[in-house]
Amino acid sequence: MKMNYLFPHRFKKFGWIVFIPVLLFLIPIFSNEELYGGLFSPSMNFYVLAIVNDDFLSSGIQFFKVIQNNISDELIFCLLVLSGILVGFSKVKIEDEMVSKIRLESLVWATYVNYAILFVAILFIYGTIFLKLLYINIFSLLFFFIIRFHWKLYQYNKMSIDEE
Repeated sequence: MKMNYLFPHRFKKFGWIVFIPVLLFLIPIFSNEELYGGLFSPSMNFYVLAIVNDDFLSSGIQFFKVIQNNISDELIFCLLVLSGILVGFSKVKIEDEMVSKIRLESLVWATYVNYAILFVAILFIYGTIFLKLLYINIFSLLFFFIIRFHWKLYQYNKMSIDEE
């Protein structure tokens, strides 16, 4: 039974074109909180539908309310997730059983590493730095998977070339 759950190979190039700049853009944001406050333009303020909103100054949780919000961080995070999925889950030029095995092993390995980091953070990291780590943890599974998959794929291709 053949399952076709991967994107076509042509999507990978577009994913890389978006993924690398967005990732490089986010690194200073997570390393310097003052930069985060001044990085996004106030012109990106829009009225948006909030399914759930817990505004800092409001009294309690609000449901299904239109609020004013700077949407630039949402746009950047969505671009990171979408481009990362395209990079990680697009077919390679020659998609065979070994590539599928490498993909599966990389995904399992990335899940273990991601949750090991989360487990250690829950036990030993406190305060607002923990919230920053949770933000990073959302994307780290995809990031670890991409790194591991492409590294193992590189090793597999190098070994195949050496055998010839």
